[in-house]
Amino acid sequence: MLYAEKLFQRYKKPLFRGKITKSNKNEKIKVATEENIVCGDKIKVYVKLEKNKIKEAKFEGSGCVISMGSADLLMERIIGKNVEKVKNMRDKEIVKIIGFTPDPARMHCATLALRALRKIL
Repeated sequence: MLYAEKLFQRYKKPLFRGKITKSNKNEKIKVATEENIVCGDKIKVYVKLEKNKIKEAKFEGSGCVISMGSADLLMERIIGKNVEKVKNMRDKEIVKIIGFTPDPARMHCATLALRALRKIL
């Protein structure tokens, strides 16, 4: 299977991999984890909230090109967005973000970060 080029590039050189730490005690940082027990992919998503918007988003984890690449692309997409808008994101939006429709088994990998994000919001 050939992956969309941007997905593969983000897997190799993610822009949003890492941890978010508080710079002051008033900041709201939420964290959630998700795991794909079938393949072993794991992710931890960090979101910094400010005035009902996502100010910063990052992830840590291990997994395949699809799960890690789509996590990086998703983090980029949600920064600056209203929490309600992000809460309502559906799996089909991940397909748009990554540039192709994975088979059903791989769709679970593609939506791993989104499922963690839903736990947070």
